[in-house]
Amino acid sequence: MTDARVLFVDGEAYPLDVDRAGDDAVAVPHDAGRSMARRIAVFIEQAAAAVLASRPFAVNVELSAGTRSELLERDIAVVFPTSGSSGSPKWVLQSQEAMRYQATETARRMQISSQRWAFSLPATHAYGFSGVNMWARSGGELHWYQPGHLRVLLAGISERRFDSLDTGASTWRHIWRHARDDRALLDGVRALHVRGVGGQMLAASLATRFDEIGAPLHDGYGLSEAGPNVAINTGPGYRAGTVGRPLDGTAVLVDDEGQLRIKSPSVSSLLLVDGEVVTNAVVDSGGWLCTGDLGRTRDGYVVIEGRRSTAVHQHGEKIAVESLEHQLEDGLAGGAAVYLARVGSDDTGDRIVAAVFGSSMRADEFLDIVRQNRAHLPRPFFVQGVRWFETGETPLTPTGKVDRKGLSRLIERSES
Repeated sequence: MTDARVLFVDGEAYPLDVDRAGDDAVAVPHDAGRSMARRIAVFIEQAAAAVLASRPFAVNVELSAGTRSELLERDIAVVFPTSGSSGSPKWVLQSQEAMRYQATETARRMQISSQRWAFSLPATHAYGFSGVNMWARSGGELHWYQPGHLRVLLAGISERRFDSLDTGASTWRHIWRHARDDRALLDGVRALHVRGVGGQMLAASLATRFDEIGAPLHDGYGLSEAGPNVAINTGPGYRAGTVGRPLDGTAVLVDDEGQLRIKSPSVSSLLLVDGEVVTNAVVDSGGWLCTGDLGRTRDGYVVIEGRRSTAVHQHGEKIAVESLEHQLEDGLAGGAAVYLARVGSDDTGDRIVAAVFGSSMRADEFLDIVRQNRAHLPRPFFVQGVRWFETGETPLTPTGKVDRKGLSRLIERSES
């Protein structure tokens, strides 16, 4: 193990001064004179400096002197934004103890002895920041790639510059498509000790493709209010079709409505709203966080089904749409995306319309994909319409997730 810290952004090394003093509240600087890669490097440097100095670090929010003083008194380590997957941005407060727990238990589960970590994620989101937190506390090499900069990421994998990679399911889909025809890339993917997935649900079909080439994807589960990591499916306890076992010290249960509830040293009971520290209403008096995610546990392993708020109802059954979207998306070419939206209802339940972004496929061709996936879809599920949009029209929340309410409005406007 080493305390030395080395940072690469998009394959380029950046000098660090993590011991210097800095502001309590910083974000990715909006300096037109700097490249985005340099801005990311400055952000990571400032975050690491705050972690090592046990100072509060706020992401994309300005804090008053009084608020900074209160955060110091409460031993707060970081303030980072979350959409809550609902489109309503808020800021979660995580304590120094919580972030130490996250760094220790995440690194222990990942079992990366060489400490050469790679991430292709937004550094300002909880998932990405957890990587910065882990690296700052343990040292080693941190390789950061901007999401969408696929060419330099593929080169890094082929040249084996790092031993673990965490990114979203959509990036892994692109990696698989390129690796089929590139032996050096395929061997590089297989050589990774951890192939982490987060931020999006992992389609079973994509997981199967990586299993078949001897490079299983290590799915995980987390949310900002939990620190963020809850479960990671890697190491000797790997089990396909799950997001793994909860981190040591984290408990997961399923309530009567099928929602997951989480209790751990990193569950946050505090939020920052309009500059004021308030209690997080989704954490009960016993410290259990109601996640809003549908799921189940099986022999100690966690299985995620989707968001309760986006579930649809047809023929008396509740259906989580996220895993269905990824199954349908796998049949499309390139970077096309599929989202299922609830647009009105009839006597059978919710009327479901598929919104397809970035594909020139005809409606009848898409419905053929639905029919081909029939065996993997819930028995009462029916798509009752298809609408086509350009990739740039995808409605997003401030943290980059699809805005489900905005999606329904977009479809309604296209049908009017």
